[in-house]
Amino acid sequence: MTANSGSRTDPPLPNEYFGNSVSRLTGKASVGELLDHGLGWAAWRLHEAVESHSGAAVQQWVQKWIENPVAYTCGQNSLIAKNSILTVKVNNS
Repeated sequence: MTANSGSRTDPPLPNEYFGNSVSRLTGKASVGELLDHGLGWAAWRLHEAVESHSGAAVQQWVQKWIENPVAYTCGQNSLIAKNSILTVKVNNS
C-alpha cells in the first residue's frame, strides 16, 4: 500500500506542492499467521507499517533511492519514477 510521505519530511512539503509524494509500505505475514489471527490482525500489521513510516524512514528511503534510482515505463508515452520521495507519472498524449 502507499502512504503520504510529504507530511513526514522535515520540513514537510508545503500545501502548494504539486505532485505525489508517496512511499510503498508493506506488512508481512505468512498464510498460517493470517489463518490463525484473522483480518483484524492483518489490518493491525498494516497500521504498524504506517505508524513506523517516520521522517527518518523517509530520509533513509530517499538516500537509498539516490544511490540506486529506479524508473519504470507503463505504456508507450509515460514514465513512472518509483522508489523516490516523489512518485511521478508523466503522460504525453
